Amino acid sequence: MRTNMVEVTAKNSPYHPHEGFGFERHYRIGDYTVDYFISDFGLCLECNGYEHEYYDKKYESQRQEYILKKYALVRFHHKIRAEGLF
Repeated sequence: MRTNMVEVTAKNSPYHPHEGFGFERHYRIGDYTVDYFISDFGLCLECNGYEHEYYDKKYESQRQEYILKKYALVRFHHKIRAEGLF
Protein backbone atom coordinates (compact mmCIF):
# COMPACT_ATOMS: atom_id res chain seq x y z
CA MET A 1 0.00 0.00 0.00
CA ARG A 2 1.32 3.43 -0.89
CA THR A 3 1.84 5.77 2.00
CA ASN A 4 3.10 8.78 0.06
CA MET A 5 -0.13 9.70 -1.71
CA VAL A 6 -0.17 13.06 -3.44
CA GLU A 7 -3.21 15.24 -2.88
CA VAL A 8 -4.57 16.42 -6.22
CA THR A 9 -4.86 20.19 -6.04
CA ALA A 10 -4.30 23.12 -8.34
CA LYS A 11 -1.14 24.10 -6.48
CA ASN A 12 0.68 20.82 -7.19
CA SER A 13 -0.73 20.26 -10.66
CA PRO A 14 1.52 20.81 -13.67
CA TYR A 15 -1.41 22.72 -15.20
CA HIS A 16 -2.49 26.05 -13.80
CA PRO A 17 -6.29 25.88 -13.56
CA HIS A 18 -6.76 29.29 -15.15
CA GLU A 19 -4.49 28.75 -18.15
CA GLY A 20 -5.96 27.11 -21.22
CA PHE A 21 -8.90 24.75 -21.52
CA GLY A 22 -11.32 27.38 -20.14
CA PHE A 23 -11.23 25.85 -16.64
CA GLU A 24 -13.74 27.45 -14.27
CA ARG A 25 -14.85 26.66 -10.73
CA HIS A 26 -18.49 26.90 -9.56
CA TYR A 27 -19.82 27.47 -13.06
CA ARG A 28 -23.50 28.35 -13.55
CA ILE A 29 -25.54 26.39 -16.09
CA GLY A 30 -29.08 27.68 -16.12
CA ASP A 31 -30.36 27.51 -12.54
CA TYR A 32 -27.64 25.03 -11.54
CA THR A 33 -24.00 25.26 -10.51
CA VAL A 34 -21.35 22.64 -11.27
CA ASP A 35 -18.16 22.25 -9.25
CA TYR A 36 -15.85 22.62 -12.25
CA PHE A 37 -16.39 23.36 -15.94
CA ILE A 38 -13.89 23.01 -18.78
CA SER A 39 -15.36 25.02 -21.64
CA ASP A 40 -12.90 23.86 -24.31
CA PHE A 41 -14.22 20.32 -23.84
CA GLY A 42 -17.81 21.06 -22.80
CA LEU A 43 -17.08 19.02 -19.68
CA CYS A 44 -18.56 19.40 -16.20
CA LEU A 45 -16.82 17.81 -13.21
CA GLU A 46 -18.70 17.10 -10.00
CA CYS A 47 -16.73 16.22 -6.88
CA ASN A 48 -19.20 14.47 -4.58
CA GLY A 49 -18.42 14.36 -0.87
CA TYR A 50 -19.99 12.29 1.89
CA GLU A 51 -22.87 14.74 2.27
CA HIS A 52 -23.92 14.08 -1.34
CA GLU A 53 -25.76 10.92 -0.28
CA TYR A 54 -28.27 13.15 1.54
CA TYR A 55 -29.07 15.35 -1.47
CA ASP A 56 -32.55 15.31 -2.95
CA LYS A 57 -32.36 12.49 -5.52
CA LYS A 58 -35.20 13.88 -7.67
CA TYR A 59 -33.59 17.33 -7.79
CA GLU A 60 -30.18 15.82 -8.62
CA SER A 61 -31.73 13.72 -11.38
CA GLN A 62 -33.43 16.77 -12.93
CA ARG A 63 -30.22 18.78 -12.56
CA GLN A 64 -28.15 16.08 -14.24
CA GLU A 65 -30.67 15.69 -17.07
CA TYR A 66 -30.58 19.44 -17.72
CA ILE A 67 -26.77 19.60 -17.73
CA LEU A 68 -26.44 16.56 -20.02
CA LYS A 69 -28.59 18.22 -22.69
CA LYS A 70 -25.61 20.42 -23.52
CA TYR A 71 -22.49 19.11 -21.75
CA ALA A 72 -20.68 15.95 -20.69
CA LEU A 73 -20.69 15.26 -16.95
CA VAL A 74 -18.21 13.28 -14.84
CA ARG A 75 -18.87 12.61 -11.16
CA PHE A 76 -16.24 11.38 -8.74
CA HIS A 77 -15.96 11.01 -4.99
CA HIS A 78 -13.67 13.52 -3.28
CA LYS A 79 -11.63 10.74 -1.62
CA ILE A 80 -10.79 8.87 -4.84
CA ARG A 81 -7.11 8.36 -5.52
CA ALA A 82 -5.72 10.16 -8.57
CA GLU A 83 -4.38 6.83 -9.87
CA GLY A 84 -7.95 5.56 -10.05
CA LEU A 85 -9.02 8.31 -12.42
CA PHE A 86 -6.81 7.26 -15.33
